[in-house]
Amino acid sequence: MIGSTRIISGTTTLAVIFLLLVLLVFGCTLNKNEKSSQLEINKSIVMRAWEEGFNQGNLDVIDEVFDTNYIERTPYSVIEQGGPERVKRAFKWMKSTFGDLHFEVEQMIAEGDFVVSRAMATGTHIGEFMGVPPSGQPVRFAAVVISRLSNGKHVEDWSFVDSYAILKQIGNVSVTPLESE
Repeated sequence: MIGSTRIISGTTTLAVIFLLLVLLVFGCTLNKNEKSSQLEINKSIVMRAWEEGFNQGNLDVIDEVFDTNYIERTPYSVIEQGGPERVKRAFKWMKSTFGDLHFEVEQMIAEGDFVVSRAMATGTHIGEFMGVPPSGQPVRFAAVVISRLSNGKHVEDWSFVDSYAILKQIGNVSVTPLESE
């Protein structure tokens, strides 16, 4: 009797260990799949803002993908608040400055609640930019945006636009190469 109890107990122990291993393996897999799926969802939300909102000019999309408490931060220590309406004003200003503005997203990386987009923008300088009157010159510049999402919407962005490249192309900045030693 004692020997058979050990076998049952040993079998039960093995079954419990096996069950725990299965749960651990499949539980981690499901968690990874869920995490991967959420990262893809976040990337698609950010891409929708780039493509439908900015490139196609569908400003209704801005209301759908930007939170009412959205904040944008820039390298110039400017913190812009105002939710989707602020994003729409900024977009309208950019279109009035670079009329045929288009963004080509070249890379997108997601981790947790963050999505980093690296894009190249092209357009024609048709409005005043940083004190420079319209030149009619074509421009091409880099933009990097780090977006934080919550509940399927942009809640915060850190935006970096290569203003120097724009100024150089519209004729307001000259470049003096560094001398080598």
